[in-house]
Amino acid sequence: MVESAADSADGPTNVMVIVLPYAACPPELAGTITALEELGTTVSRPRPGEGRWPSRPPTIDGRFQFALRDALLAAIDAWLPGEPTPESVEEAVARARTDFAGTLHIPSNVTIETSLDGPFWYGVLHALHDLCELERRGDAANKRDLLRDLLNNHVRAPKRTYKVADTGVFITDAATGERHHLRERVHIVEGKPAETESVYWITVGEVRASYRYLIGQIGRHA
Repeated sequence: MVESAADSADGPTNVMVIVLPYAACPPELAGTITALEELGTTVSRPRPGEGRWPSRPPTIDGRFQFALRDALLAAIDAWLPGEPTPESVEEAVARARTDFAGTLHIPSNVTIETSLDGPFWYGVLHALHDLCELERRGDAANKRDLLRDLLNNHVRAPKRTYKVADTGVFITDAATGERHHLRERVHIVEGKPAETESVYWITVGEVRASYRYLIGQIGRHA
């Protein structure tokens, strides 16, 4: 099947092969992939837990399937010729800071440590923007499920791991000098501690109609 698909392309340089790490690759298939690579085919061999690639799951559940699909689409989009360089995380956060200024307060000293790309995080912040607007209207009685659906819409990563708790994560707003405990968070990518990616925030404002989310940490789980 791989040989047939490669033969249907204009040439081996117009072929991309992604060797998924979640199952053994038979020797015959590995030999075909190596031969194509020597002819100029782009071959990607991701590792579990690297970038967007999910860790090896105990079961092939829906969460793993969504994460795998997201990683495959991102890899293909990055490989397609003529595609612009993905927006950096810093650029995406700066764009979100402007686009969602009415609902999200993203300080200049926000902590960012992530292996995910800018468009992904822009989508996450867009989901938080939508959630804040719902909360302002009094339509966010179940923030956990709402955020799950919003993340699914924006980044194809449905999460139900929103939590309000003592996280032990703080930020001092560089503009005001005020220190905030970031008690709200959602895990975006789950796995080992070094692989988990999250966003931390706290709702600020005295009146619900003027709530804003202060974003304090983006990326690696604290």
